[in-house]
This record gives sequence, C-alpha cells and structure tokens, in this order.
Amino acid sequence: MANQGWNRFLTIIEDLSVSESVDKLSRRGRFSDAWDGLKWMLSREGTTLGYFFADGDMVFRHYKQAGDKLAGTPAIAIVYSYKLENPAEITIHELWTS
Repeated sequence: MANQGWNRFLTIIEDLSVSESVDKLSRRGRFSDAWDGLKWMLSREGTTLGYFFADGDMVFRHYKQAGDKLAGTPAIAIVYSYKLENPAEITIHELWTS
C-alpha cells in the first residue's frame, strides 16, 4: 500500500544523562523551546544532519543547532546514533549548550 500522504518520523530516545541535563536546563530561559525544536528537526531529518562517522552497523552524528539572541534561545550541540539498516530510532547520547 502506498504512503497515502502520511509521514514516518523517527523516534527520539534520550540517554538518562541527557534527560537529567534537559530537566535542569529547562528552568533557564527558552531552552525548552529550542530543545523541542531540535527534537522536531531530528525526528524528520536525523539521518542527514551534521557530521557523521560509522562504526559497524551504527552511525554516530554530531549536530549543532544555532542559538538566536533575539529570540533568547541557546545554541545546542548533540551526539546521537542510529542503526544503519533501520534508522527508526535515534538515541541522543551527549548534550552541550551555550
């Protein structure tokens, strides 16, 4: 059966350390808005963003989303991975912000 116009989005999973960092950072400014935007983009374009290297059947990527002073959103950098044969799930391993 054809796609019928429905998009398939990737599932985003956060390592425990990333979830803890997000909880702490969400109390500052507009971090939550920037984080939600990053996850939205990742779920749609996660296999094409940033720089990558492969290790066996795993692909690791580094991506940095620019901040916006006027909007008050911070820059966020992440390292994430997915399986080469089935990139349906993306796991975020590291998070940095400025």
